[in-house]
Amino acid sequence: MIWIWPIVGALTGWLNALLLSVAVKRLDAAQPEASFMRMSVSMAGRWLVVAAVLAAAFKCGIKAGLLALTGFWVARWAAILWWQCKG
Repeated sequence: MIWIWPIVGALTGWLNALLLSVAVKRLDAAQPEASFMRMSVSMAGRWLVVAAVLAAAFKCGIKAGLLALTGFWVARWAAILWWQCKG
């Protein structure tokens, strides 16, 4: 059961990077206030999801929490590097 946490963490990391990419694509220089609000809401939502997943993992134990954190970190950076290399 403990090995599900890296998968959950990786899915959360990928979702985090995907939502960040979508939020950045929606930035508009003509409407800086709206862009700021959109980025702020997006950031808060992403943080809440990550905090909820990590809190649930750490509630199951330190090993589960660290595995979820590792899955999150690796998947997020892999997604960011993938999108940077893809263009």
